[in-house]
Amino acid sequence: MNDVYIETAVGDLRVGFPLHDIDHAIRAVAVRAVPAAPGCLMGTIDVAGEPVALFDTHRMLGLPGQPVRASDRFLLARADARCAFRVDEVIGTLVPQSIAHADSVGLRALGLRGVAADERGTLLLQDLRNVLALERAAAFALSEHG
Repeated sequence: MNDVYIETAVGDLRVGFPLHDIDHAIRAVAVRAVPAAPGCLMGTIDVAGEPVALFDTHRMLGLPGQPVRASDRFLLARADARCAFRVDEVIGTLVPQSIAHADSVGLRALGLRGVAADERGTLLLQDLRNVLALERAAAFALSEHG
């Protein structure tokens, strides 16, 4: 197992994003709200003139949503379409030694697919395309409000 993850803090949780899906991390920027945004979609951000859908990782993991803070980081990713994930902090990289699937760590109840945990309990978002219906939410945000 050689998968490398970007380890982040989301509330009290540690969450790993697959390194191969992340372009880079940026400081929090202004978020353009999307009225009646579905699920965990916070809105859109401007990245070099391109509107990019921003997802709230807190809400995605069943934590209460909160306003964006200047100290937050946005992970720019590719999951079929370009998107971003809001996290509290980027910690570094990790290579898990063992992985338990979502069924065994109680995440299936949140409706998350493509999520596992490593031996330390860090949640690993193994396939961003399967974590949420990203393409539907992103298409809504960008077509309606882009």
